[in-house]
Amino acid sequence: FAICHMTYMTTFPMEKNEIGASLYRKTMKYGVEMIKDSFQKILDENINPIAQQGIGSYYNKINPYHHLDWHQPHEVIERIIRVYARPYFPAYSFIYNTLVSINKVSFYNDTSICMQGAGRIEKILPNNKFVVSCTDGCLKIEDYETLPILSQQQFRLNIHKGAKLL
Repeated sequence: FAICHMTYMTTFPMEKNEIGASLYRKTMKYGVEMIKDSFQKILDENINPIAQQGIGSYYNKINPYHHLDWHQPHEVIERIIRVYARPYFPAYSFIYNTLVSINKVSFYNDTSICMQGAGRIEKILPNNKFVVSCTDGCLKIEDYETLPILSQQQFRLNIHKGAKLL
C-alpha cells in the first residue's frame, strides 16, 4: 500500500448533533483557511511533508437517497437523518401515498407509550409534530415535509396515532 504524506493538518469542533450539510460547510471553511495559511509556504517550497501516522481513512460515497427502515435502533435512524438532512435529499418514509422527508428527530422518552411496532405513529404532538416507534424506543419527528403537501384536514387523515410509516 502507498504511504500518504501530509503537508498540513488541522482539527475543528463538531457538534454532537452535527448534520451533513453543516459539517460540509465547516470542512470548506477550514479547508480555505488551511490553504490561506500554507499557500505561500507551498509556493516557496518551504513546507515539509510528513508521513501520515496509522492507517488512512476512506469512506465510500453514500447513496444519494435513503428510505428509512424503522426496524433499527433509534440512534442509527437519528444518525441517518442527520446525514441526509437539508439541503440534501432528506431520508424519507411513506405513509399511505404520501412521502415524508425527515430533517430532524430527537429521542422521545415517554414510559406511558406502549410501542406497537416499528414505524408506527404512537403520539401526535402540538405543531404537527409526532412520535414514531423504532426497535428500541421512540423518535420525535420535529422537522419534516410531505409530498404532496398536506392540508390540516389531510394531515389528520394521514398522520394519526396508529398509522404506519413504511
